[in-house]
Amino acid sequence: MRIGSDWAWELDEKGRLTWLAPSFEARTGRTVAEFMRLGQTGGPEVVRDAAFEALQSDLRAQRPFREHVTTYRCADGTLLCVTGSGEPVRDGQGRLLGWRGVSRNVTAEVLAQRRHEHGQALLDRLFRLSPDAITVVNTQRGTVLLANPAFLALVGARSEAEVLGRTGVGLGLWEDWD
Repeated sequence: MRIGSDWAWELDEKGRLTWLAPSFEARTGRTVAEFMRLGQTGGPEVVRDAAFEALQSDLRAQRPFREHVTTYRCADGTLLCVTGSGEPVRDGQGRLLGWRGVSRNVTAEVLAQRRHEHGQALLDRLFRLSPDAITVVNTQRGTVLLANPAFLALVGARSEAEVLGRTGVGLGLWEDWD
């Protein structure tokens, strides 16, 4: 189970952290002692987002899970994002004793993706709200790939679908000199 992972861990039957491999510290820059206080005063807190809810669903159903991303907010405010895979541990009668699994630190990747998504959303908002007519055009064919509302107003179109795939000549913006 250690292939492709940074550290191993164990949870009890209620999903509480009971053990972290010492490699956790080198891979995250956080201490095992700090994370053994998970959910307690002065300890890190789980960020309860959609990804965490999906993990909770797997834990409640007592089924194995793969590559779930969980984000923790540490006491100093920094975020730690980990991806984990785990399997239930059962006794001879099939009763759940807890969980064992492995995790990797994916903080850099997750935060980079969030910054990218934020930047993309900001760019899209600026594009849509600009009073200037803006289009993105395929340079080889000269066809419109994207148009903002100001451009639609300029060419008298009611929707972007009316201009997508058309050329400036086809939209009457300039004459065909051929």
